[in-house]
Amino acid sequence: MQDPTDDLLGLLDEIGENLVLDTLEDPVHHQETIQQIYNGFVSVYKDPAFRHSYASLSKHLDHYGGDERDSLPVGLLAVVQYSEEVSGASDASDESKRVHRSLCKLLDHIELECIRLNRMDLVKHHAEQAQTIVEDAHKINLDTRKSAEEAQTLVTRIHEQSITILGLFSAVIIGFVAELSLFVKGFENLSKDNFLPVVLYSSFVGMLVFDTLFMLMFAVSKASGTSIGVRCRQEHCANCTVHKFWLRRIYCKYPYLVYFNLLCIIISIAVYFQIKP
Repeated sequence: MQDPTDDLLGLLDEIGENLVLDTLEDPVHHQETIQQIYNGFVSVYKDPAFRHSYASLSKHLDHYGGDERDSLPVGLLAVVQYSEEVSGASDASDESKRVHRSLCKLLDHIELECIRLNRMDLVKHHAEQAQTIVEDAHKINLDTRKSAEEAQTLVTRIHEQSITILGLFSAVIIGFVAELSLFVKGFENLSKDNFLPVVLYSSFVGMLVFDTLFMLMFAVSKASGTSIGVRCRQEHCANCTVHKFWLRRIYCKYPYLVYFNLLCIIISIAVYFQIKP
């Protein structure tokens, strides 16, 4: 023998599937379905001792979606109104009146449970939104902290680079002035007789001054994160690091350095052979 509670829950499912939200607006269109479902409730409540279980209703409605819970009381209300017409007739039986009272209680319990479950869904929705907000805030906090640390690191690095660059520029100026004095000393004793030795001396000192200033400027460029290298114009020299021979790498990146040193060396050799006895 089938449990009347199972039959009752099945009738609720049938209401949710067949009696939509417009049932109260057009009950005539659903009259046959309403009458069929009402007869099913009469069969369920034919035993006067049967009482529907609120716990069973709660468990069953928990599987319904929000839209289904909204439409279920409306469809059941149409059945209750039909039951009221049947029980209010002059020839109505006591059984129809008892079934009507049971249906009214069922509608009240279902409406209360639907309200409770909808509120629980709303609370769950707000809780999920709050969790999302907390996670987003935590992510923003981490990103902000990371950006602050990067900014602090950048400020510290800039400060260190500024001190380094200032020191190197000071060394450039001091070195230039000190080595310029070598030229002055060499030209102080310039005469017709010692012209070639002075040229040889100046060529050597010029190469020394140029290379020293280049090394200082190279250090400044490294500290500031820039480059004083010349880009190769030839396609085969687009990447200067591919050359294994160090002199070719220098020529590729700093050709002016090679040219100036080569010029000074040629002048020095030529003058040396001129003054050699």
